[in-house]
Amino acid sequence: ELFSILQQMIQERPSTVLAIDGPCASGKTTLADEIRDRLAARIIPMDDFFLPAELRTEQRYATPGGNVHYERILKDIAPFLQSNAHGEEIVYRPFDCTAMAYGPERRVPWAPLTVIEGSYSLHEVLRHLYDLRLLLRIEPEEQERRLLARVGAERIDDFVNRWIPLENLYFENMQPHLHC
Repeated sequence: ELFSILQQMIQERPSTVLAIDGPCASGKTTLADEIRDRLAARIIPMDDFFLPAELRTEQRYATPGGNVHYERILKDIAPFLQSNAHGEEIVYRPFDCTAMAYGPERRVPWAPLTVIEGSYSLHEVLRHLYDLRLLLRIEPEEQERRLLARVGAERIDDFVNRWIPLENLYFENMQPHLHC
């Protein structure tokens, strides 16, 4: 059903923007990759927009969804999502949380479908950017199983004690499910 809806939207508009939000390990990237492969979409991962060190304050983290640099998404990505930006590529520098630095410039060629995927993509200041919004869900036990497989036992505590509570704060306060 999703692919039928997206194909119809692509045929009817000059450009379509889809947001895929949900908790970590809920399948957002897997779904985005499948959409890219089947519909030749361009993908913008929210992981590229986590906060640089100078913005990582307790006050910012206390704000629901505050650990994403949504200001940079509005500046570097949003102008290229509008239908009048047909043919323009998106160029930005992704933030690498492991290196705590901006990586090399990323060039994302134009496509009729753009997918913004990742937790916090339905932050209230970003919602207006999208033509279609999806929210994935996952049971806590399955989430932990997937995270263990992805990051290993040595890093699972970071997710359980820091990142999942921040996501939960966002989901509880921003209520993205009401906008999907």
